Amino acid sequence: MSEAAARRLLRTVGSADPRPTPVTGGDTARACVGGRWFVKTGDHLPPDLFAAEAAALRTLRAHGIPVPDVVLLHDDGLVLTRVPSGHPDDIALGRAIAAMHQLRGPARGTDGPAFLGRVPLARSTRMDSRSFLVDLRLAPLAHRGREALRADHVRLMRAAARLPSDHAPDHMVYDDPWSGNVVHDATGPVLVDPSCPWGDRALDLAMMRLFGGFSARCMAAYAETWPHTPETEAAILGSTLVFLLVHVETAGAGYMPAVCETVRALERAVA
Repeated sequence: MSEAAARRLLRTVGSADPRPTPVTGGDTARACVGGRWFVKTGDHLPPDLFAAEAAALRTLRAHGIPVPDVVLLHDDGLVLTRVPSGHPDDIALGRAIAAMHQLRGPARGTDGPAFLGRVPLARSTRMDSRSFLVDLRLAPLAHRGREALRADHVRLMRAAARLPSDHAPDHMVYDDPWSGNVVHDATGPVLVDPSCPWGDRALDLAMMRLFGGFSARCMAAYAETWPHTPETEAAILGSTLVFLLVHVETAGAGYMPAVCETVRALERAVA
């Protein structure tokens, strides 16, 4: 069904050769390319998944972040401009992500749909960084995973309640940064497949460390542009639990040892 949907989408955008070529990577949607277009389709996906991605891409682009153009949002899927390949520049990538995080907005979160993978996120906006991380992200995931967490559910929530909080405006974030969501064209890094565009930079930094595959040069360039604080490090641990619990929900209990280890680290960080 996804290939047929991709063909329909390519015909809709006027592709001269509507024969999609599959692209590997990712585990939520099916991706392919056709001419100048990058097409995403999928079976049994949440109905708002592609609308949320399109909205995040448009928000990022409106603030000057290099992302693909949204060409078509359709019931069959999403069509984006295809990014031509260029030479990776890890230092430019680290600096670009730090610069993106320094853009500030009115509120964390979103009143529209948002997802990590296919896992839905709460629809709300909060100004308080701890409420954003704990109430909108950690608490719903921990509640759904409480049988796997057992006693660590209580330990996690107690430690999370001691995370530092601030009422500063939110950071512009990508919310799902791993190396597969970064491509490079002739001008530099281009970000693809975002989630919620407003949040806390700790979310991006947690994912970059956990699964990201970002080089030491990239991370050093980020830290040089915007150094971490002890409060950021504690928030990164809390954010790491968000991504680990998403993987517990979608991939199973094999991630539980990492969850338990991170809960202990968070307890030490906020003691």
